[in-house]
Amino acid sequence: MIPASSTDFISNLANLDRRFGVRLHHAKNTSATAAFMAIRKAIFDPKKEEIIEQQFQKWTEKSGDAIREWLPRHLKFAEY
Repeated sequence: MIPASSTDFISNLANLDRRFGVRLHHAKNTSATAAFMAIRKAIFDPKKEEIIEQQFQKWTEKSGDAIREWLPRHLKFAEY
């Protein structure tokens, strides 16, 4: 569907960007919160490093999921 005007186009693009940003923010927040909670429980420094690495991996995977989900939508939108 082609937007009726450039104002509609900009509004639709802003909405798409906002929803994508929310998904990326959620990925960051969930992994950071999980890391913080697990680190507080860990006693030894090596365990803390392991937790950080695990949560960083989860963050990169969730961010990648968001990009794979939203990039096609942006590309499709750009075709119009």
